[in-house]
Parts: sequence; structure tokens; C-alpha cells
Amino acid sequence: MAYLDGVSYLTLKNSQMIYSTKQILRVQKEENKHKRYPQFLGNAFHGIFFQNINPELANNLHDLETKPFVIQAFRLKKKDDKYLYYELVINSLTQELSSYLWESKTFLDCNQYHVKSFDLKLEVIESLSKSTNIEMLYLQNFKSEKLNEQINLEFTSPCSFKSKNRYHTLPDTRLILQSLMHKFDHYSNKLNFYAPEYLDYLAERLIISKFDIQSQRFKVDKTLIAGFTGKITLSLHKLNAEAKKIISLLIDFGEYSGLGIKASMGMGAYKKISNEKW
Repeated sequence: MAYLDGVSYLTLKNSQMIYSTKQILRVQKEENKHKRYPQFLGNAFHGIFFQNINPELANNLHDLETKPFVIQAFRLKKKDDKYLYYELVINSLTQELSSYLWESKTFLDCNQYHVKSFDLKLEVIESLSKSTNIEMLYLQNFKSEKLNEQINLEFTSPCSFKSKNRYHTLPDTRLILQSLMHKFDHYSNKLNFYAPEYLDYLAERLIISKFDIQSQRFKVDKTLIAGFTGKITLSLHKLNAEAKKIISLLIDFGEYSGLGIKASMGMGAYKKISNEKW
């Protein structure tokens, strides 16, 4: 099964823009001991997102079964006697939505957010944006001579999977690959990686060689969904060169798309980390 040929690369020309905005927010601590400062605010910002975009676009997004965006918001581990800090990340995965957010600067221009459900007034102290596309992600992985033998991931929000009507709350190579393949194929137009036999091949050889994880719950409306956070190491040494590049590409895309269920609301957020941080 070959993916490195010229035909596959040509299908990526003019691929959809991925737009990412990251903001650091802070909220002043109150003396009230009963004041709640939740660990995760992705679900709350999901609502704020829809309130701040064009109503027609919001209606169109509501009707989509697969949401073309990811909203992640989680509390940072910073020692400060006066403030608590949150990181807000909004990733758009389609050209239409990316162009709208890029041109309108809807969230880049926000100085403060009011999360009404927790009565939190969050001040924006830092705001960054960047853009890429699947073609660029493809090139940085497939055209590089460097092959990843292992990849370290840190999950900053609970990750959980659903397969065959069952929830799975622990990391599993098959479920990780299956989720990433489906998400990638949905947005990459003609370049598709998912096939049952190829998933079998990759899952049998990709190994979770190290982990330090915790069980944690994520609130969606009135429901608490169990998942895992923490760090894992994926070992790729049993895979051939092409498979290593495919998995590296999927992992890079997953930093924008999220992993597993409820990713649009902030679950399954992860970032690659170096060996020094693990």
C-alpha cells in the first residue's frame, strides 16, 4: 500500500487551510472559598464560540454531524497567589471557517470573556495565531529524511473513545489510529489512509512503551465523561519507513483535530513533548 507516489501528493494541492488561535487567559482569585474554578472550560467556550460568529455560519455548523473545529480550554499549572491561568485553543479545519476566523479576527480581538455558567471573567493576556494545511503537514513528514522511532504525547484534557457502542477510557493503539485516520480522511479530500487491513497492520506494530496517566472526567452539559490525561510514549520501531511517516503525519494532524470523542468541545487535546519533558 503506497502513499508516497506523486499522484497522492498532487491530491493535496490547494488543500484546506487549518487556522489555529491560542490565547492565555487569567482570572483573579476570589476570597470566597466556595468559588468554582473548573479544570476544563471547553464546553463553556463551545457556547461562546457560537455566540461570537456570524449567525448564518453558526446555523450551518450546528447542522453538521462532524464539527469542523476544535475548542480546547484548560487550567494551567502556574503558581500565582493572585491569578489563575487558562489556555484557550480554537482550531478550524476547513477552508470556509478558517477564512472567516482569519479575516474577521473574531477571537483575536477579544480582550475579555465572561463564562456565565461559573461567573468567571477571564482577561486575555496573550494571543497568537498560525495557519497551516494538510499539504504542509504532509511535506514536513513525507519529505523529511528523519524518521521518528518514538513519539511522546501529553494529554492536556481527558481522552476517551467509543467503538461498537462501548466507551473506552484507556489509551489503545488501535483506537488512537482509528480515530486519527477517520478525522484525517474526513478533511483531506482525496488522500485517505483508513482501511481495516491497514489499521490492523499499524495497530499490531505500534506500541505504547511508556505511560503515566490518570483517570479524569470531563463535563458536557450535565454528563460527566470519563477519560485519561497524562503522558504516553508511542514506539514505532517495528514499523517500516512509510508507516512511520504516516503515523507521524496523523499525530501532527491530531494536534489540531483532537483525538477521540467530543473533540470539538475540548476532549482529547494533546501535544508532542520532548524526551527531556518526559
